[in-house]
Amino acid sequence: MTHIYSKNQPFFTLRITVALLIRRLLDIDAV
Repeated sequence: MTHIYSKNQPFFTLRITVALLIRRLLDIDAV
């Protein structure tokens, strides 16, 4: 279970980073 968590954590962090980047791009586009 710990192995699966450690394996999925980087993907989860990457997903958050991508979401934040897209949100910033949308904010810049809106302005």
